Formats: sequence, structure tokens, C-alpha cells
Amino acid sequence: MKRFSFYENQKLKKGMNLPISEFEGKIKLIRDEESARSAFRELIFQPMVGFDTEWNRFCSNGVHVIQLSTFCTCYIYQMNNFDKIPSSLKFILESKEICKVGFS
Repeated sequence: MKRFSFYENQKLKKGMNLPISEFEGKIKLIRDEESARSAFRELIFQPMVGFDTEWNRFCSNGVHVIQLSTFCTCYIYQMNNFDKIPSSLKFILESKEICKVGFS
């Protein structure tokens, strides 16, 4: 699969001819406190992470999935498995040292 540079992507977006891309890194499902702490130990050293959420109106808090991604690993927090937001995830989200990047 062809990889595009940032500038090539900007040119493609202007023409609305967006490439289809595929994440080639690891995907880790975060379903419990132990896996959340493990993800924290890897995410805490990142200067920037990709950020996305998925909502489900039937979930008690609305947020069904929180996704944090580095260039190499995507961490998918399945929030329906937690009674409340894990403290390790909360720390990452509140950290001013880690830039969170998302789209819409």
C-alpha cells in the first residue's frame, strides 16, 4: 500500500480524492484495569497521541469506546467494561504534556 506524505495528503484532500489507508501497527483492546495500566506505561512517554471516541446512546455514560493511538500501537478502551474512567486513562487525557490529535 502506498504511503503518502503529509503534503501529498493535503493536496489529495483539496481535490477530495482521499486515499484509503490502513493502520499497520498493533491493536490492543483495553478491557480491565491491568491492561489500562499497561497502556499507561506505554502512552505516558508519547509527546502526541491520536484521539477518537465512539458514542452509544444506550451506554450509561454515552462513551462506548475511547481510542488512543501512537504511530505503532492503537489502544482501544472498551468503556462498557469499566464502572468509571480508569485513573490511568484520566491522567493521560488531562495531561498537558501529551498533545491529543483528532478529527471532528
